[in-house]
Amino acid sequence: MEVRSETVAAEPRSAARRIVEGLRSDGVRVVRLLHSDLFGRARSKQFPVEELPGLLDGVGYCVASLVEDLDGRPLDGGDFPADRGFPDMHAVADLDTLRRVPWDPDTAWVLADLFEQGRRSPLCSRGVLARMRERIAAAGLSAIIATEPEFYLVEPGPPPRAYSARVGMAYTSGRRADPQGAFDGLHRSLIALGIGVGSAHREFSPGQFEINLRHSDPLGAADACFLLKEATKELAVRRGLQAVFMPKPFSAHEGSSMHLHVSLWRDGANLFAADELVRRPFTAGVLEHVGGLTALASSTVNSYKRLRPGGLAPTTASFGTDSRLAYLRLPTDGGDGARVEVRGGDAASNPYLLATAVLAAGLDGIERGAEPAASAAALPRSLPEALDALERDEVLVGALGAELVRVFGALKRAECEAYAGTVTDWEWTQYAFHA
Repeated sequence: MEVRSETVAAEPRSAARRIVEGLRSDGVRVVRLLHSDLFGRARSKQFPVEELPGLLDGVGYCVASLVEDLDGRPLDGGDFPADRGFPDMHAVADLDTLRRVPWDPDTAWVLADLFEQGRRSPLCSRGVLARMRERIAAAGLSAIIATEPEFYLVEPGPPPRAYSARVGMAYTSGRRADPQGAFDGLHRSLIALGIGVGSAHREFSPGQFEINLRHSDPLGAADACFLLKEATKELAVRRGLQAVFMPKPFSAHEGSSMHLHVSLWRDGANLFAADELVRRPFTAGVLEHVGGLTALASSTVNSYKRLRPGGLAPTTASFGTDSRLAYLRLPTDGGDGARVEVRGGDAASNPYLLATAVLAAGLDGIERGAEPAASAAALPRSLPEALDALERDEVLVGALGAELVRVFGALKRAECEAYAGTVTDWEWTQYAFHA
């Protein structure tokens, strides 16, 4: 449930004070300020609601938190923050994103943009997408995006066990697919959060679910996906469960995707509906940049266990009308429903960075009048290969920013090195008694 003020832009502090009065009268006592790191994870601080006006001036965080790996170890060397005395960045609240939290009635959430030395931080995921939206607007266009995140609900282990273990329940709702009502409660809470939640259902594998988010402008769509993931994790914990957005959590079951639906508009008209001279080169542009896109769409070592032949995830830069095996599916909907569905993304991807890269690739195709290739190239088979492609891709580097790509690449290469030196259960089972 969003809390908006029409006067935020003109009088932000006055608007914030009026919002505080309304929130306090409704019983709200704390406000949580959230932003995304490069992995797409939520970082946050919580304040008494009376401090909301001060959040417009920015809240200090050590910038090293944006260059930490998943275990909290910051990068060093190469002029990363550890070499500069761990300076501050500032998270500045965007009042237009303020919303009550229905399962915590005394709490409100608000999203933040990140600044360093008075300028938007080059490592601000949300800022990167905002800049892309401005570029699209400067061309007289607007983009509409929707996401479809999948995830598993898991009963914590060891070993972890999938909640709702029955098979053959794809596209099913109700207690047969959700025996304790955990997913039903989650869906209802997310609807009440006001992030544009649409349909929800059990997916193909035991414990796997999907929630679709409604179409909106790129920043709103990415915000909604980011908030859905954070809220889902928190709500699952309250049920004694864990929400897992890992791309391939179980060897025997399907991976979890995060499909992205995209259309371009001008003057209220969907250009993909009437003009193949727009949708076709957009499609070609995305496919031409698919190597670098894969580093963002499949951004973990685990992602490449999902991108294997025989599954529902694409393995080549292909496109097809209404084909769920293609990297780009062209749904048959006409009119306002005409769109391109990017099926390469997985549930762990950062929605801000993925949306930015897809739009940049598609616009590049339009600007050059590109045509889809006659044959479909193979996707990168590993994260290092995808990172190499991203770092070579001048269009994507230009859209994301050289510093963000540098930091993202360093974090992900460190992740690859850590994995390469780790002995897995599979290796022990295979080799301990037979090597």
